Amino acid sequence: MGRKPELKVMEWKEKYGDIFSMFTGRRLTVVLSDVHTLRKVFNEDASSGRAHQSTQPKFRTCRPDGVGLLSAQGELWKVHRRFALSTLRDLGMGKNWMEDSIIAEVEGICQALRDTNGNPSIRVQLINSVSNVITALIFGQRF
Repeated sequence: MGRKPELKVMEWKEKYGDIFSMFTGRRLTVVLSDVHTLRKVFNEDASSGRAHQSTQPKFRTCRPDGVGLLSAQGELWKVHRRFALSTLRDLGMGKNWMEDSIIAEVEGICQALRDTNGNPSIRVQLINSVSNVITALIFGQRF
């Protein structure tokens, strides 16, 4: 896929359509590249769970017993998800100030893209922006 896999995926989207499959390593992966298709698929009960842990080796190293927030599956994953969403809502997720915070960070990313002069590499900017939203949510201010 090269150094910029996102560009290759966009190329394949143009060639194969909004739904296609590809191998990531030895794993067959289905790519849904259209927002309407994503909504349709993820609104189905069959899509409400998670992939089996064997497809998530990074999470397995965090908690090989499958108990943690990132590695849970099945009913335990649903319980953890409900807890996480409830806690995030209590902290302010979904409120207007949260949306304003995210919009401000997105504007910063857009400016970083404009400043690259056609050679985008915004990994650090993206990580910082996500971190800023999370710290604003938890601590009430960005850093």
